[in-house]
Amino acid sequence: AEGHSGLRGKPRSLTYQMESVGSAQSTSESSLEVKLSNRPNLLVELSDLWVKSGEMAEFSCLFDGQPFTAVVWDHNGQSLVDTQRVVSSQTGGLLSLVIQGVGVADQGLYRCTATNQHGQNSSSAQLTVEGGESFFFLSFFEAIRSIPLPVLLQPFFPT
Repeated sequence: AEGHSGLRGKPRSLTYQMESVGSAQSTSESSLEVKLSNRPNLLVELSDLWVKSGEMAEFSCLFDGQPFTAVVWDHNGQSLVDTQRVVSSQTGGLLSLVIQGVGVADQGLYRCTATNQHGQNSSSAQLTVEGGESFFFLSFFEAIRSIPLPVLLQPFFPT
């Protein structure tokens, strides 16, 4: 069996060549190509984003394993639908999501899931929106939450 030598990683197909030698006068050749198929493979993951309120946020990830039977984007577990402000796109295996004029409500976990006939795979990233009171209070409460309880209670109950 011989694999395709130009590919890195797992070969995507194997070619078997068989030769049958009969008498000195006759030979017979035959070949068979077996294509290996997998669920989408994540090549480039989504990255966490920090964006100022009112600006644009763009998430992109790259999968192989096309053609995809479905591509789904979700925000905090809720499927997203394209609007004038939120637009998803696909160019080959490159999947992108653009959010115009981000606000505090856009903060959270974004996930892109690509599905083909062999399965699915996904990538997730966090969007944090800077600006406005909500960002301040969210940051304040995140900071408070990270302090161990005994340290928080110490000023109220001196030892």
